[in-house]
Amino acid sequence: MSANGLARWLRVVVAPVDKVSEKLWTGNESAQVIVGASRPELLGVRDWAEEGLRFRAELSTFVEDGPVSVTPALQGPVWSSESWW
Repeated sequence: MSANGLARWLRVVVAPVDKVSEKLWTGNESAQVIVGASRPELLGVRDWAEEGLRFRAELSTFVEDGPVSVTPALQGPVWSSESWW
């Protein structure tokens, strides 16, 4: 997606209100305090709930590399480009 003419990542998570895992829900936000780790910068967060579901949208800076894992748990060895480090 684009915001102010710049490419951005938009991550949206949804879960039943009574099934929200705080690690999944706030992990990206909590990780921002770790110094020295390469990662997209979290630019904004919006939470809301409706009809028994809780939603979270996170806007981050764009990076060319794909995600390390498309699931919450790693499914195999981790690979990242040299530019990531």
